[in-house]
Amino acid sequence: MDEAVAIAMQHYPTGRPHFIYGAPSQTDSFTVCQNGVDTPNSLLQRRCLVMDRYSGKILDVDDPAIGTVGEVFTHWQWPLHSGQAFGWTGRILVFLSGLACPVLFVTGVIRWLQKRKAKRLHKIQQTAN
Repeated sequence: MDEAVAIAMQHYPTGRPHFIYGAPSQTDSFTVCQNGVDTPNSLLQRRCLVMDRYSGKILDVDDPAIGTVGEVFTHWQWPLHSGQAFGWTGRILVFLSGLACPVLFVTGVIRWLQKRKAKRLHKIQQTAN
């Protein structure tokens, strides 16, 4: 596992190891994910390398800066939904948008109770006339 981390650090020296997925069986591979990888033209700073456990050969590079449109789209899902993509501003916006559902529920119940009360008062006024 130490060699896998060393290989990843050679590939992306500015990153720091964040997740290391071991190889529990003899046919599995190591995956080393790094955060803080500075790459021009990319807001996303997470990179993952999948490598053969015996030879150290890189089998797959999970890099948002390269790949098909579908892969780039998939890479953006977690950073956008967690707010990571835009730092603290993004996290605050995600937090506030998460409050929208409970706020809509509470205001909906309040409006429903107000209309129910108004309907009851209207019926009372009609019967009084």
